[in-house]
Amino acid sequence: EDCNVSQIRGSIFFIVMSIWGTGKIENINVNPLAVLPSLSRALGKDVYIIANEVAIAIRRIIVSTYDTNNELTIEWEIIFEIMTKLRTFIMNEYVEANTETYKDIIADIIELITKYYIPG
Repeated sequence: EDCNVSQIRGSIFFIVMSIWGTGKIENINVNPLAVLPSLSRALGKDVYIIANEVAIAIRRIIVSTYDTNNELTIEWEIIFEIMTKLRTFIMNEYVEANTETYKDIIADIIELITKYYIPG
């Protein structure tokens, strides 16, 4: 079980960083719609550390997508679905040394949504 959790967490980190991170692989051109459903499914594990990695990924995707295109071209419906799932973890107080708290990450995402979301 722990190995599976570590593999899921590592996979989320690797995919997101390869597409939207500082270690971006330039030849990979992936639409967030291809990745977001998998991030949503990963939350089915109901494991805090996976939820934390997904929250970091969502924040990075929103920021990177906006910065790259000067407009936000992602599917908000799946972002809102993921945020609904992430909300179940907000009451957890797990904080690892030298990392942001989960609540801070969620607050950042809400601020980004407030800034970039335009109902259509």
